[in-house]
This record gives sequence, structure tokens and C-alpha cells, in this order.
Amino acid sequence: MTTIKTALIRQYRNGEAIQFTDDILSLTENRKPIHPKLESRYQELKTAYTVASDAFEPSKKLINTQELIAIDKERDETTIGLRITLVGLTKHPDPAFRKAATLVLKRLDSYGKRIYRFNFQLQTRITKDFIKALKDDPSLNTAIDMLLVIRAFIDTLEHTNTLFGEKYLDRTKEKGQKVEAEMETLIKNIEVTYRRFIDRLRAIEEMDDEGLLDMNLIRDINASIDQYNQVVIDRSGKTTDPDPDSEEDIEEELAAE
Repeated sequence: MTTIKTALIRQYRNGEAIQFTDDILSLTENRKPIHPKLESRYQELKTAYTVASDAFEPSKKLINTQELIAIDKERDETTIGLRITLVGLTKHPDPAFRKAATLVLKRLDSYGKRIYRFNFQLQTRITKDFIKALKDDPSLNTAIDMLLVIRAFIDTLEHTNTLFGEKYLDRTKEKGQKVEAEMETLIKNIEVTYRRFIDRLRAIEEMDDEGLLDMNLIRDINASIDQYNQVVIDRSGKTTDPDPDSEEDIEEELAAE
């Protein structure tokens, strides 16, 4: 018997939860015919997905105005540029510059090497905490004063982060609160119907004496769960990132939007 893995669906972002559900539905459809005892749970999940998906795009537009998107992009690019520059400066020929860059890089990475992948609110708070730490720690202040190019990055990052926070709060208060509450309910419904679907699938697997269940479906679902769970794990910083000096790591950051 193949064990169905646990999806960290509560930790998926709204768009991820909706896309994950779409993948599960597609995988099930691709293994037709759907088991007769799974059909009702499949239809429940499909309905929950359709309702949430239809509501998601308009709700996203309420929050993600072009102005916010532009500010967030600048903030992301500044964050990426800051880290890449610090990584480069750790190879500076002057030992004092290497030491200063390493000190600041270590503090930045203590918040996560992919801060720009966090959700809006978390990225804003973490960036604010990082800027505050730089101001409060004399050794970090001295290091930044030595690395003038880093000071320019820090000033820009502080400005864009503050601006984003103000604009996001205004926009949320204006139009987002009601829709976000609605989305929370819809995503919760997806979670509940997904659990019911998986519970039924487990029960069918245990009692499928006639061999009507395609076991490849469970393997497909597990592969999808692994993929989406890894996004959550990466976002939480629990995995081991590539060497910050590696070309692959820097290329990935340069390519990130």
C-alpha cells in the first residue's frame, strides 16, 4: 500500500493552494475512469476550486495595483542587488572590506537568503527589522560606512520598503479587507474538501480488492505534494541553500523577478 503524503496546504499562499488543487483535479482526470466511490469527493473538490479560482483573480487585482507592483519590484531588485554585491565584496582584495561585507551579509542572511520570496506583509516586516538592526548595531553601521555602495542600497531599500508598506496598508483598508476575508473562507473550504477527497482516496486504496483504483494516481499526487511542500520549506528557510558564492545561486537571483 502506497502512503499518501501530507500536503502543507494551510501554509500555501492563496494562489498556490488554488493551483495545487487544480493540479490534483487534473491528475485525477488524467487517470480516468475516476473510481466510482471517489467521484462525489472529486466533484466537491472541483466545485470548491472553481469558486475560489473565480474569486482569486479579482481579489488579487484589488491589492496588486500597478503602483504596488512597481514598488515591490524595485524592492525585490534592491534586495537581490544588495546581497549579490555583498557576496562580491566578500572577495574584495582589501581584508577590511572583506570583513565588513561578511558582517553585513551574515546579518542579512540571518533573515533568509530569499527574503524577496516572502509574502508582502512578511517581507515588509523583515526588511524593516533588518534596516533597524543595521542602525542599532554600531559595528554594522561602521561596516556600511566603509562600503559606500552598500549604503546606497540600504537607503533605497529603506525608502521602497517604507513606501510599499504605506501604499499596501492604504490599499488594503480601501478595498482589500472584505475580499481577503472572503478568500480566507474559500481557501479554507478548499482545504476541507481536499482532506475529504484524500480521506476517501485512502479508504478506497485500503479496500480496493477489485483493482479499480489506478495506483499511479497516488504516486502522481505525492509528486505534486512534494513540489508544493518544497516551496513552503524553501520559503521558511529550512533547507540548505546553495553556496552564496556559487554561480548558480547568483544567476538564480539575477533571473528572479
